[in-house]
Amino acid sequence: MRAKCLGLLVFLLAGVLGVAQNARADNNASGSTGTVQVGNTSVTPSASAGGATANASVSAPVSVSGSGGNTATGSTGAVQVGGGNNSNGSTGAVQSSGVNAAPSASGGAQGSSASAAIPVTVGGSGGGNNASNSTGAAQIGGGNAVDGSTGAAQVSGVGASPAVGAAAAGQAASNGVTAGSTAASAPTASGTPSGFPTGTRNVEQASSPGNRRVLGAANAPSARRALRQLPFTGLMLSLVALVGALLTSVGLGLRSYART
Repeated sequence: MRAKCLGLLVFLLAGVLGVAQNARADNNASGSTGTVQVGNTSVTPSASAGGATANASVSAPVSVSGSGGNTATGSTGAVQVGGGNNSNGSTGAVQSSGVNAAPSASGGAQGSSASAAIPVTVGGSGGGNNASNSTGAAQIGGGNAVDGSTGAAQVSGVGASPAVGAAAAGQAASNGVTAGSTAASAPTASGTPSGFPTGTRNVEQASSPGNRRVLGAANAPSARRALRQLPFTGLMLSLVALVGALLTSVGLGLRSYART
């Protein structure tokens, strides 16, 4: 994550150095080789495009500022941007004071618009950067100090406040109504669309037959009583009695045969 932040900040600093105006800080380089010193500076690149039905714009203002001037003593390849940076006997030191960037983009088409902004702040209130007898030190933001180190990377407090907004046909994405517009009333549940016939629908309960019974009540069997029949089966009582008598006779005969 730190490497990504450093890469982004180096990219921004490169853009600042590429289009920055002449520095107005008191920069001092004594006994140093290949030193680059840039005072407080700011750039505001922007681009826009528009047509009959759509438009878009992009801007990325960046400023680097610090208190005081930059000082390099007995250093080689020192790069100092902003103000309040000190390099003493260091090689390849890169120092930058507080960086403020506020890239933003917006666009719109057919009554709808969208915008996004990502303001980023790195340091700015912790003083200057100090590098002594160090090699390859990178200090960004202010308030950083390194002594006798190799490849040190220091970044002070980083803050970002991204914001995104959108509006469609005059209404904000948060469902708020913009100034000067009229809020559209939502249809109610009792409303009837125009052009459709209206009417009422009546629901009547069908009358129950007289022989319908209530579930769970003690109801008597509906079948009529039939004489000379067994209950539940409907078999003739005389036939069952005859079969029983025959079986009894056969049983008694087998019993008497077995005794003889």
